[in-house]
Amino acid sequence: MNNFYNTGGEIVQSPNIGMVYAAQFSADNNWYRARVDAINGDSVAVTYIDYGNTENLLAEKLRLLSIDMTSMKSAAIICQLDGLQAVGGSWSRKAIDKFKTLVIPVIVSGVLTKVIASSVHNRIHKVKVMDHNGVDVGQTLVNDGFATKGGAMDLSQTKSELRSPIMSSELKKVADSLHVGSKENVLVTEKNSPVLFYGQIVQEEIISRFSTFDQALVMEMDSLREIVQYRPKSIGEIVYAKFTDGKWYRAEILSVSGNDASCLFLDYGNKATVNFSLIQQASPLCKSVPQIAVKMKIEGVSEPQTWTKNTLDVFDDLINMDQPKLFEMEIKSVNSDIVEVDFLDEKGKSASALICQTMASESPLSVIMTSSIPKETLSVDGAKEDMMITELSISSNRIYLQKAIQENAERIEDIRMEMTMFCKSNSNSYQPVKGELVCALFPDDGLWYRGDVLEVPGDNYRVQFVDYGNEAVVHPDGICQILQSFVELPRQAVCCTLKGLVLSDLKENQLITLSNTAMNTIITVEAHDIQNDAYVSTFYQKGDGTSINNMLREEEVHAAAEESHEIIMASSVPMETVPVDGSKIEVLITESLDMKHVYIQIYQEKYHQNLQFLTQKLQSYCQSNNEPYMPSKGELVCAKFDADGIWYRAEVLDISGDDYTVHFVDYGNKSFVKSSSIRKINCSLSSMSKQSICCNIVGVDLKSLSEDKLMQFATMAMQGKPVKLQGLEKKDGYYDVKLYTISDENINAMFGSVVEEVQQSAETTPQLRNATAEVIMATALPQFELPLDGTKIRMKLSDIGDYENMYFQSDLQGDQHTLSQLSSQIGSFCQDNPLPHTPVKGELVCALFSEDSTWYRAEVLNISGEDYEHRFVDYGNCETTKYSNIRKIDETLTVIPKFGVCCNLKGVDLKSLPEEMILECLTLLTSDTVQVQAVQKNEKSYDIVVYTSNGENINQKFMLMPSNQEPVPEMYMASELPMKTLPLDSSTVNMVIMDATSLDTIYLQYCTVEDQETIIDLHRAINVYCQEKASPYKPNKGELVFAKFDSGDSIDWYRAEVLEIVGDTFKVRYVDYGNTSEVRCDQISKINKTLATPPSQTICCRLHQVDLKVFSPEKLLPLINLVRENKPVQVQAVKLKERCYDVLLFTSEGMNVNEQLLVQDTPQPIQSIILTSSLSKTVLPANVEMNAVITEVMDDCLFYLQANIEETKISLDKILEQSHQYCSTNNTQYKPVKGELVCAQFSSDKVWYRANVEDINDGKYLVHYLDFGNQELTTEQSIRKIDPSLAVDPGHCVKCCLHDVPKSEEVKNTLNSLMGVIVNIKVIKEESNLYHMIIINNGINVNQQLKGSSKTPGAGRPKVSEQLQKSASPKGKTDEASQAQQSLPSSGGSNYLSLKDISKTEPSAKNRFLITYVVDPTEFYCQIADPNEIQKLATLMQGMMCRCEIEDPDPRFRPQVGDLVCAFYPSDGNWYRGNVVEAYQNNTYLIHYLDFGNSELLEAKQIRSMLPEYIEMPLLAFKCSLPDLVPVGPIWDTAAKEKLKIFQAVSLDAEIVRREGETYIVNLAHSEEESKQIIDVSEQLINDGHAKKKSGNNADEANFIQQQIAALQAQLASMGKK
Repeated sequence: MNNFYNTGGEIVQSPNIGMVYAAQFSADNNWYRARVDAINGDSVAVTYIDYGNTENLLAEKLRLLSIDMTSMKSAAIICQLDGLQAVGGSWSRKAIDKFKTLVIPVIVSGVLTKVIASSVHNRIHKVKVMDHNGVDVGQTLVNDGFATKGGAMDLSQTKSELRSPIMSSELKKVADSLHVGSKENVLVTEKNSPVLFYGQIVQEEIISRFSTFDQALVMEMDSLREIVQYRPKSIGEIVYAKFTDGKWYRAEILSVSGNDASCLFLDYGNKATVNFSLIQQASPLCKSVPQIAVKMKIEGVSEPQTWTKNTLDVFDDLINMDQPKLFEMEIKSVNSDIVEVDFLDEKGKSASALICQTMASESPLSVIMTSSIPKETLSVDGAKEDMMITELSISSNRIYLQKAIQENAERIEDIRMEMTMFCKSNSNSYQPVKGELVCALFPDDGLWYRGDVLEVPGDNYRVQFVDYGNEAVVHPDGICQILQSFVELPRQAVCCTLKGLVLSDLKENQLITLSNTAMNTIITVEAHDIQNDAYVSTFYQKGDGTSINNMLREEEVHAAAEESHEIIMASSVPMETVPVDGSKIEVLITESLDMKHVYIQIYQEKYHQNLQFLTQKLQSYCQSNNEPYMPSKGELVCAKFDADGIWYRAEVLDISGDDYTVHFVDYGNKSFVKSSSIRKINCSLSSMSKQSICCNIVGVDLKSLSEDKLMQFATMAMQGKPVKLQGLEKKDGYYDVKLYTISDENINAMFGSVVEEVQQSAETTPQLRNATAEVIMATALPQFELPLDGTKIRMKLSDIGDYENMYFQSDLQGDQHTLSQLSSQIGSFCQDNPLPHTPVKGELVCALFSEDSTWYRAEVLNISGEDYEHRFVDYGNCETTKYSNIRKIDETLTVIPKFGVCCNLKGVDLKSLPEEMILECLTLLTSDTVQVQAVQKNEKSYDIVVYTSNGENINQKFMLMPSNQEPVPEMYMASELPMKTLPLDSSTVNMVIMDATSLDTIYLQYCTVEDQETIIDLHRAINVYCQEKASPYKPNKGELVFAKFDSGDSIDWYRAEVLEIVGDTFKVRYVDYGNTSEVRCDQISKINKTLATPPSQTICCRLHQVDLKVFSPEKLLPLINLVRENKPVQVQAVKLKERCYDVLLFTSEGMNVNEQLLVQDTPQPIQSIILTSSLSKTVLPANVEMNAVITEVMDDCLFYLQANIEETKISLDKILEQSHQYCSTNNTQYKPVKGELVCAQFSSDKVWYRANVEDINDGKYLVHYLDFGNQELTTEQSIRKIDPSLAVDPGHCVKCCLHDVPKSEEVKNTLNSLMGVIVNIKVIKEESNLYHMIIINNGINVNQQLKGSSKTPGAGRPKVSEQLQKSASPKGKTDEASQAQQSLPSSGGSNYLSLKDISKTEPSAKNRFLITYVVDPTEFYCQIADPNEIQKLATLMQGMMCRCEIEDPDPRFRPQVGDLVCAFYPSDGNWYRGNVVEAYQNNTYLIHYLDFGNSELLEAKQIRSMLPEYIEMPLLAFKCSLPDLVPVGPIWDTAAKEKLKIFQAVSLDAEIVRREGETYIVNLAHSEEESKQIIDVSEQLINDGHAKKKSGNNADEANFIQQQIAALQAQLASMGKK
């Protein structure tokens, strides 16, 4: 500050009280931030806000504070010694001097003072201060006689009492300065009717002063350490009120009711009801600028008795608040209360004439009687209706309900909104007659509803709200005559009584049961008769159909239990629960005791009403029971809370004499009480669960948060505001939870341990940049594995590559379905994430394919400038693209292996074949699906043999040999040798262990007589052949050969695989026995075709879940003995992977060898695995109607459902209970095999379900939940081996499709809308485990409707609308949604200013330009090199930054394409003027920075609405192009762009050649000061080989274009297609 203000700074001409400036402190002549407290002539009294000291100084010592100095909060805080009071009531001079000696400022002593805060109130921190010796300063003052123990005087209260309220009459008004006949620019900020609206006078001086005041108000409110509720002292007082946008405004108090005040926001004209907690007493700062909102009316318009809709529509069209603009209004008259104005519409007609003409053509409204309007009815023929209770009138024994029909609820809300707009604009009083239908204002929420006038008691009216049934007494100001358009919908409230029950006779516990089962939820109603204009009905619960009438009859009165002296322990009362199924509920945080756990209450009307009812009963019970009670520890009691004198339920935590520490179980807070404030509780008062729920906010440690962060958390989540809660897991006595704001911002993430690093760039103009994140390399993507066991797989050629490395794709139905799903997921991801990505070589990305504009997974192969060559990994073809067509891949898209398999045709060299043979080969490979047999796996490819569909070997057909050579004997690879197989159906087979020396694998042979005879015959044939034709041979690795083996008794030939080659020594494995040996080339002979055909006689195996290498020889002795003794074993195969089986071994005595190796104690038999195929299936009978619930819908319009709901629910409950008990005690992770039935923990709710293992890949398991139909990927941590008892019941889900209904998006949407709804089904047929069926919903045949109509049947199903769920009836208080619909105070600006509202810079023919952004030489952006204009822009951006940094983002701000916005630029942290180029569905926007030319993709929180004062300055940037230049190649290369960027931010001589649309064609030149040389920019690009002059010959140009097209076509022809 000193460096800046010692050399400059603007002197303050007229300082204002309450404003903060830079002030020069007289003691050290340094500059500090100071607030002006008083003004006396040329002298001002200031407080240095960062230190707390004050002084008087001359006004000339003040300077205007720079913007960057206004964002910091004041550093000094006001403190008070806790628990002390002055001797005699006021502090003596000696006491003050003594305190100063004890607490020496650090600037003098160099010693920090230890301060312990105990509380804060009204910005005063009560503290304990320790001196440099660690002694309590307060105790020292007491010991020395300067103070006594006791309550300290509340300084904040003293200041508040001394400050007089500021009245609205003291505030100057802009209206007072207006003159008749003058014309003013007016921005309308609030409109009610033509005779009442508010506007701001838009003059530069007025707006500038108000903007300065607005900034000062923000600083003043930010400086408050604590917001303490303020009760206004009188009507007409000016206060600071916090609006729903989170900002503070000047407001006038109109009325007070309870803890709320009705406020008029003085600078905007709108009204709102504000709680005292959001009101602060106004400081003298509020009088520094006049009230800028002017109350207006249109000249010559008189207010009628009732405004007609047509007149109000005309007025709405005139003002059009949706697209605010400045009106030039002529002042016609100025009165003390209102200013009359007139203005012209777009056609030049005056507003006054237009309104008066419309009113003259209107006829008066007619009276509408309630009895003339039909009402909703019920059938009494046994039919049932889904309904919701809206009013419970116990005294009249009547219950009012609405039908749960979405369309009706939406129509009610539409009428209410139209009615509210109409009535707010109609200020005339209306006197209705009894029985008339009117618009009535419900006093509890301030909203308008349709009402029937029942009585006229005195000056007020008793009204029944006909759509809800409740009644209220309404003031005449709350009555308007109703319009005919408001009565088209029948009265929605249906009056009912409970059959066999009288509401007034119900006991307390019965009323609680009725509330819990029927209120705020959909119930089913059956009407039996009509008596006294009410339907005699039976109510049923919607879910299970239980009769609520019967439940109420069967309730037993708790009177006997209430009189019992049995002690009720708090632990016996359950805590209210929260769902842990991934759903979110609204809650209120009521207490945070240990800064670790918080207590919450569920924020729903049902819970609120139950708690209110309980509180009323507690007061009644405790007031009639005057006997104090001395409870035991842990007991549940009634305890009085001292702060409000109200009785609550509490648990006794601790006892010390007559002092009890209690915990209020419905709120969470603790307190100390005496036995006189405790009463014994009775049973009825303990029947309701504890309403406060203990929660742990996962990842958030409130104790470690800074004070600012803690205050931010408290403001966001702990000031009576609802937040959203997502239960994660129930622990012992609490829940682990995540918290979200109402707008779904993650509070855990905001206050958790993640540290965000913000990098700032020194660049002065916005530039495009790329986000950095973890790179996923293509090598991390799993490979699609081909079997090497001789199996043939159906595949198709996806890319021919370079004829050597071709790419094939599996053509199996399941793989193609997976690929289709993957493609859909990639497309959705890229649509939701439009930010381009700059990859590195080898990175896995999402890339857009040019031929079909579809996104695919791709590996980046090469990077050249802005060109990226990549291969689509699921297809194999390559393409080169730009940065804009690449997206960073999401980790979830890397689970599925790449489907493109690189292959070589073994023995075929396509490149060397004649063209006609190449064409014939490719035709065979692509004409149909082929069978592929993999024979060898290389590092990046497979050697394959391909067969046509009729079995023809394509490799053999196209193998060429020179005519002068003998055929080379065919080489056989061991991987091509067929292998014997083991059954994977849980059965066991008898075998013999042949070899177990490697400890990685063991080799087994079948021990049947037939198998042993085959081995003997094969051995004999090999030796006969080798004795005649064997010759030394030097093989390749992996080759199948004949090799000798010396057994000691004889030396024989055997088939062997070459494992390793070291010089002339070859390590081989004898494929029919499993053992290994080392041999020389003279002990090896080439194998012949006949003897290479029989499968290997040993099978390679691993012991399932056993690693033999980790065991000692003693531990392996049982296995070694089995090999030595050649004993047969029983083998159960678990899975097959890469020609090796995982197996379980059992001895002939039944001992499980696997378990014997793993368990130290007595071996126990291991259960065999249970395959899902062994589970019985649910069978649905054909042509029988039954109820069902759809549980899962798939993309191909197939779906899963559960039928026979009652029976299924009983079975499922049993299964879930058994699986929970089994898995909660079994913590052993499990590696299952494909097709196995397991228990799997679902990730969303952490519940264990039965599941089938569909697929296994790289440690991840795709499981299908048998009883529900959905799938997910999981790991072995979430899998348990299933207990056989859980494999008894069949899977409860069946796979279905709609009979005779073609697949479409409409069908899929309809099925999704029916999920979770009970429907009727009828099976038509069953084919291949797929049920074809008809669905009937609410009597509607869904199949027929989908075939005959485009309307979605599901849209008409009964469900609770959002309005019904939030109780938009007159009985509820205003919710936040309705508050959000009220008028807002704004900052004088608009969300909807567009490009047409701002002027553009028009450069002269010759000028000096600055290049600000380069696309290429034919598209770049310039500014005129005018320092004054650039400085104005910098000043404008400073003001914009100050406003945008202080103002929180408005979640309701949703600009459209073309709208102007204030846009954040991430590279330098500044704010700039921009416009919306694209608006995306994921709430991101592509913004063009108007004063520089570049663009950036921003989130909604990074933009703000544009204010009118920010568009007064024309746009500085304009688009330019160098004349007649074209690129050397097809497109501009990077070098050309970089060359032009050299001239960026350099002042250039510019001459405009012409203008083409919005683009200026300019010649640019640069004058070098040292060489005096003038550089022509265009010529420089041409001379450097980056550009050339555009040819004037059209024929040459056409020829050039044709050449380019031909080159591109040739390039495309050489590339493969998907």
